[in-house]
Amino acid sequence: MKGFSLSNLKYMRQWVQFWSSHPLYAQEAVGQLNTESKSQQLVGQIMQIPWGQNLVILTKAKSHEQALFYVQKTIQNNWS
Repeated sequence: MKGFSLSNLKYMRQWVQFWSSHPLYAQEAVGQLNTESKSQQLVGQIMQIPWGQNLVILTKAKSHEQALFYVQKTIQNNWS
C-alpha cells in the first residue's frame, strides 16, 4: 500500500497504541482466550465504524471505557 499522508500514518499508530493498551488484551495474554475472544469482538466493533469516526473518538475519549461507549452507541444508533 502507498499514498498515506504523514498525519494519517500518525493517527494509525496512535489508534493501534490506544486500543492495544486496552485491558482486554492484557487479560488474554494470561490465557483467557475463548473461541471468539473478547479482543476480537472489540476489534470487530471498532472496525464497524468509519475511519473518520474512529479518529473523532480516539482524539476526544479520555479512557478506553469512554471510547468503547461511543463506538457501541455509534453502531447502535447509526450515528454519523
